[in-house]
Amino acid sequence: VAQQPEGKVLSFVSAKGGAGTTFVAANLSHALSLLGKKRVLLIDLNTAFGDATLYVSDIKPERTLADVCRDIHRLDINLLESSVVRVSSTFSILAAPAEPDPGGDLSADHLETIVQLARRHFDFVIIDLGRQVNSVTVRVLDNSDSIYLVLQQSLPDLRGARHLIEIFGSLGYRREKVHLLLNRFESSAPLSTGEIERILDLRVDSRVPNNFEVANDSINQGVPVLQLARNSTIAKSLGDWVNRLVDTGSVNKSGLIRRIFVRGGDSSSNGS
Repeated sequence: VAQQPEGKVLSFVSAKGGAGTTFVAANLSHALSLLGKKRVLLIDLNTAFGDATLYVSDIKPERTLADVCRDIHRLDINLLESSVVRVSSTFSILAAPAEPDPGGDLSADHLETIVQLARRHFDFVIIDLGRQVNSVTVRVLDNSDSIYLVLQQSLPDLRGARHLIEIFGSLGYRREKVHLLLNRFESSAPLSTGEIERILDLRVDSRVPNNFEVANDSINQGVPVLQLARNSTIAKSLGDWVNRLVDTGSVNKSGLIRRIFVRGGDSSSNGS
């Protein structure tokens, strides 16, 4: 029997507090499952402020990442599946620990074991690291195929991003592993894409447009953008991103995305 190819692990790190990393990670996870028709697991590793489930679901987690780590000696796919919040048949979330300082429950070895198991059973494993880069989270970054550095068009974000890029370099990560993601992007902002790329010496991989009303409604209602405002600029940017991440083979890529956007979108959900 042919072995199923391992899934991709994408880790998301904030250049600065408030960059919108959880919003981006949660909505990309939902988009990959819906548009890309992939099995996706989002692991919320933002241990201090982890609330990724609230961005896309009203289900209260019965078990968290800390619980799985405590049961690491008997971890298998059944235990993992029984510990997640199931947002849909193809999208699950392993919630952050309920306590802000889970202490010894989260070790580098535990997290590596969980990530390696997850990538064997999911097409994409998305990890929200928040702003933490420490001995535990570095092991997760080591095991990631791509690192998305989330920043906005501000000097404090730029300084934070430059510092993290230096850390990634000292850890021996190749430049192609690190991707810049501009959240709340505005083409008219004083700090342009070109200027950011020049200062950080990295190409901007993706942009999520600034559409405060849609993003705010999505967060407040706990409903993914694609569900709430499928004709918005944010939804379209997610669709483009999924196109680049998913190998659709001979499938017409524009058709893959168009299926979502042409159904029943009303004018109130259009964003700029």
